[in-house]
Amino acid sequence: RGKLVAAAIYPAMLITAGSAVVLFLLVFVVPRFAGLLDGVGGELPVASRALIAVGGFSGAHPLALLGIAATLVALPLWGWQHGLREALQSRLWRLPLVGPRLHLLALAQLYRCLAMLLLAGVPVVAALANARGVAAPQLRAALDRAAEAVRLGERLSAALQREGLATPVSLRMLRVGEHSGELGAMLAQAAGFYDEELSRLSDLVTRLVNPVLMLLMGLVIGPV
Repeated sequence: RGKLVAAAIYPAMLITAGSAVVLFLLVFVVPRFAGLLDGVGGELPVASRALIAVGGFSGAHPLALLGIAATLVALPLWGWQHGLREALQSRLWRLPLVGPRLHLLALAQLYRCLAMLLLAGVPVVAALANARGVAAPQLRAALDRAAEAVRLGERLSAALQREGLATPVSLRMLRVGEHSGELGAMLAQAAGFYDEELSRLSDLVTRLVNPVLMLLMGLVIGPV
């Protein structure tokens, strides 16, 4: 989370600066050019006429424009606190590329919690029950079924594999841990392996986001 927050600072600054530039152009610059173009006469393109109309409204009602801008900022924040976050997370889990990465992140959190509990001497069934509160909501039903299977005598690796809570790499680590008696340590190593993979992905996304934002800002500010 700390890495994501740090990586989001620069894009947030770009978005804020771009929004301020657009507001400045709409409130101060476009209305003045609108008066000049009206004096010249001639037929203007539809996009130019629409931009001039928006600029005229912004210049005549700057407080209304600021109110609209504040509403556009406040609505997502309000929705984030009233179900938008859960709906967005549910939608992201179904996306082809993002969903598997979120699944790995949730597995890393689950494995790390289980590793801490097992290394502290907590039995496997109790550890699974306690880890339920840490697990992502999308994994809790599968985790409950896996915990019930382990309670009935099934191996943890087999139960997690059947419920989709293990990848081929983590499954091999779990089996080694079960045979060596170091299940907690193997779970911690599996979580660390997932963290490294997700860290490489976050670095790649960070490098791609900034140029894309600069391009989008140019496409938005350029027509204005």
